[in-house]
Amino acid sequence: DLSLPKNFNKPLTCFFWHQYGRCNKRDVDCAYAHWDTGFLAAGPIHLPASDSIAGKNAQTFTSLSSQDESGFAMKLVEIKEREYMLRLRELDVREKEKSIARREQDLAQSIRHRNKELGLREKRVARMEEASRSAGEG
Repeated sequence: DLSLPKNFNKPLTCFFWHQYGRCNKRDVDCAYAHWDTGFLAAGPIHLPASDSIAGKNAQTFTSLSSQDESGFAMKLVEIKEREYMLRLRELDVREKEKSIARREQDLAQSIRHRNKELGLREKRVARMEEASRSAGEG
């Protein structure tokens, strides 16, 4: 029967005729029955930037969408794990930076202390030299 939708052996009731009591298509132009057959056609779904689809096409799209959603959910979990690991690494780097800064401060203080000691030793040696010269002259 050519008036039946593809791959259906029994007529399906038109979604629009059943839902709204009328269909924009004439009875002869609509692929669905404009009477209650006991089998209702699924309503079309609207896709962004696309035509409306219904039936198997809609089923295929929604099954792909749910697969995409589960894939996106997995990717979201993966991203959150990566963000967590990145935060841990950032904390580790900050701790290392603080440790390096403390070490630099300790080294700078040690250098200042040693310079001071060297200055005192140089003065002491200079005094000793002066004293030995004075003793040698006198």
